[in-house]
Amino acid sequence: MVAAMREKDREKRWYPNANSSMRTTYGQVRSYVPGDAMFYDYTTTA
Repeated sequence: MVAAMREKDREKRWYPNANSSMRTTYGQVRSYVPGDAMFYDYTTTA
């Protein structure tokens, strides 16, 4: 899709698409209690 858009508009600046890259972050992972009678346990995915 991006290749076709680049072909269509060659003068425009196109930046890399980050949808296929792995994003990482760091920090302390804890449970979350947003309100009364609500509890969200932490979840991780890869």
